[in-house]
Amino acid sequence: IGEIRHSRELLLELRENDDKMDAEWTAALNLQLANSAQQPFAKDRPQHEIPLTRRGNHYLVSAAINDVSQLALVIDTGASITTLSIESFSQIENTGFRYLGTQLFNTPNGMTQGEIYRVDSIQLGEIKIHDLEIAVLDFEPSDGLDGLLGMNVLRNYRFEIDQDKELLYMSPRL
Repeated sequence: IGEIRHSRELLLELRENDDKMDAEWTAALNLQLANSAQQPFAKDRPQHEIPLTRRGNHYLVSAAINDVSQLALVIDTGASITTLSIESFSQIENTGFRYLGTQLFNTPNGMTQGEIYRVDSIQLGEIKIHDLEIAVLDFEPSDGLDGLLGMNVLRNYRFEIDQDKELLYMSPRL
């Protein structure tokens, strides 16, 4: 799955504990170790680096919706869909939004009803995702926060947050 370094560590641990009683197992283990050594780490490097802003224990990413509106979204792997507050949604240019209806959402504050829209695109750094659903919910955004970046965007990428450099690394999942 692209986690070469971690896979290699696990293989080395297995080899260290191998009692060599099963020749097929030992051969398979050695083959996997050899294959992992042949893959350069450069292949495992992410294709995109997106700057983040730290806010307490959370990370915000700047996103452009429909090439117009710049929004600050908290990266939220617990959110199934990218979400905007009603207040933030009302302040952006709604060109290219298609209303799809309402839906119930289970939030940390309980069940709430929100509206679903399809947007032409959302852009994070150089990554542009087309034809995406977003939810608009009634919640009070904190200062400078417009919503949540949810798993409907993130699930299509291998991603990692570098807390020291405040970067979001993203590569398309194959």
